[in-house]
Amino acid sequence: MTPRLRLLGLLLTTRLWVGALLAWAVLLYLLSSAPLPQTEGPELPFSDKIAHFLYFAGGGTGLLLALAAGGYPVSRSRALFLCALLGAAVGWLDEWHQSFTPGRSGQDVGDWVADVLGALAGGFLGRFLWPLFQRVVQRAA
Repeated sequence: MTPRLRLLGLLLTTRLWVGALLAWAVLLYLLSSAPLPQTEGPELPFSDKIAHFLYFAGGGTGLLLALAAGGYPVSRSRALFLCALLGAAVGWLDEWHQSFTPGRSGQDVGDWVADVLGALAGGFLGRFLWPLFQRVVQRAA
């Protein structure tokens, strides 16, 4: 097995995607534990919602890829439901956690909705990426 194929083969391993998902969760905790940085100049409208959406899209993608790499026979609708459930549960915990962080408000329903929608969008992205990863590895073999 060539080093390139070995490296590409990592894309299909459960360990990689579960590790990425755990790193995502730890980073979320650390980011939520810090007060918001002060920015100068005009603020982009809904920038916090965009940040929540994009961050949770990463989590949804990681969850779906971890499930796919693990070989779990999860239907498309069930996989997307699990991504939305991840977004809802972790998003709520994140908002609750932020309510104890100085300089953060927490309990923002708009942030929570952005979390759920982002995780769902990440699930769709993961459904697209998984077959692509499989084809890339097969072609390299």
